[in-house]
Amino acid sequence: MKQSYTLDEYNSARSVVGDTIAELGGKDSRVWLLTPDIGFGCKEFHEKYPDRFIDTGIAEQDVVGVSAGLAYDGNIPFIIGMMPFMSMRALEQVRTDVCYPNLPVRIIANYAGLTGNGGSTHYAMEDMALYSSLVNMTVCAASDPVQLRQIIEKSLYYEARCPSALTQARKTVCCTRRRTGLRSARATWRGTERISPSSPAARWSAMRCSCTTRQRRLASVCA
Repeated sequence: MKQSYTLDEYNSARSVVGDTIAELGGKDSRVWLLTPDIGFGCKEFHEKYPDRFIDTGIAEQDVVGVSAGLAYDGNIPFIIGMMPFMSMRALEQVRTDVCYPNLPVRIIANYAGLTGNGGSTHYAMEDMALYSSLVNMTVCAASDPVQLRQIIEKSLYYEARCPSALTQARKTVCCTRRRTGLRSARATWRGTERISPSSPAARWSAMRCSCTTRQRRLASVCA
């Protein structure tokens, strides 16, 4: 009998990430998927494009280095990992191997902020602060599965040589931040639009999406 799904399960972040990257892999042969032993979102891509899939095992630093090498060769690698480890354990590799040479590596990480609920080692309270401080890095936090899909799709062609990180959580503030040298530009995402941080729509979006103490603090910074 065919298995049925609830709307929440169908639109879950995990299914959206996997489906979207698999679709992009069919459209563009430059798309690779790499993971440090994270299963969610990888099955369909692995089955369809095994030659463009790499599982490095529990080695976040290695997965960033391999992705950088693939990007140097003209590919667009996507990494699926856990934010506590992608933002802390692999931070030096992200900064030196990906951000300094401005390579098109796309990092998609769950367990962002305080949403991990896996114990003290699995919280990523510093993720936004660390990634937003990196040169050339674009950081996005999707507020719902629809926006998550839109960001992943647009990231394929976003300033071809530009690293990006997408933090994935149960509830997040919608914002992006781009820093180049000592100058930074901030914007708030609403659907697929980029709107001015000083506009009433941006302030309302930040207020509407703020759910936790950490997120309220971030919303005030972005506004």
